[in-house]
Amino acid sequence: MRLTQILPLLKHPDHKYIAGLLDGDADVIEEIYAQHSQKIIGWVQKNGGNVEDARDVFQDALITIVKQAEKPGWELTCPFSAFLFLVCRGRWFNELSRRKRQRVTLQDMAGFEIAEDAEKQAEHALREYQEYQLFQKAFNELKDACKEILSKSWSGIPQKELAEHLGYTYGYFRKKKTLCLAALIELITGSEDFRKLKEE
Repeated sequence: MRLTQILPLLKHPDHKYIAGLLDGDADVIEEIYAQHSQKIIGWVQKNGGNVEDARDVFQDALITIVKQAEKPGWELTCPFSAFLFLVCRGRWFNELSRRKRQRVTLQDMAGFEIAEDAEKQAEHALREYQEYQLFQKAFNELKDACKEILSKSWSGIPQKELAEHLGYTYGYFRKKKTLCLAALIELITGSEDFRKLKEE
């Protein structure tokens, strides 16, 4: 058997949950909720939140995990329950910080098997999701013309073709794209969320 045939067999057994989330498999998603949602609700309630907070955290954590899993080459290297819990914990602590509440002491991790890799994977997923949200927020604040120029320029279509399609000269299109990128960077780096992210 070749190495390329062996590697897929070495995936963590809990990868089935990641595959189910990516495929939108209703049975797998229902299993995830059945096995973990009540534990997360209980944990959030013990740490300064309510049931609605916990449901939001759980949903946001699943979105964070999907965003991370969509990246080419990403693999789950720890138990799914540990990864999910640590992402939920990070999302809840970020929410408490946003509400300007004092950080609570971490309580009751019972029912979650925390592995060495889980913390690292969860921190990475949370960081990338925060950066994605920061980018989206700034991008949405741009003028419509800039949104169109930037989104189309990231599509892989040749720049000269795009300029012609949008009715610009190639030189004007490049100048406008540069100005739009500068505006986007200014919105990102000038935000309070960016400052907080840099301090973490």
